[in-house]
Formats: sequence, C-alpha cells, structure tokens
Amino acid sequence: MSGSAIKVLPSRFGRRPDLSDRFVNEARAVARIAHPNVIEVYDFGETEEGAPYYVMEALRGRDLGKVLEEKGPMSADDVWPFAQQICAGLRAA
Repeated sequence: MSGSAIKVLPSRFGRRPDLSDRFVNEARAVARIAHPNVIEVYDFGETEEGAPYYVMEALRGRDLGKVLEEKGPMSADDVWPFAQQICAGLRAA
C-alpha cells in the first residue's frame, strides 16, 4: 500500500443531493473493483458535518497531463503502454 488519501465533497456541492448521491455511488462502485489499474477505495461515509468522503489509495508518480505539458505530443509507441493500462482498468470496471 502506498498510503491513503481522503477525498471530501466540498460543502458547496454537498448541499445538492444529486451530487452527494453521485459522489457516494462513485465510492461504492470503485470499492467493488479489484484491479491494479483502478484506485483502491478503503472506506467511505460522511464527516460529522455531513460531508461525504472516501478514503482511497494514494499513488506516487507523475501526472500524465504534466508529462504531456513537458514533452508535447507523444508518438503512438509512447502512448501505447498508457492506453493498455487505461483499457485494462476500464474493462475491470
């Protein structure tokens, strides 16, 4: 395990039941997926103030967006490993 991170729905969104429900449903759905290319969710619930949250795996690494900013467009050969991992995670979902 790399550590944990907590995602909390900001209070400005938490007052909207549709967004709050979507946030909790996302946590439930991801928690059911066990795959190396999908983040692991350990727990979810509400804070004492009623804000939905979930506790997930914290990953170390480089953000793909930052890589693209630094390197610019990538060749198909460079993109292929990322595409394979993304597709494997989507298949598991």
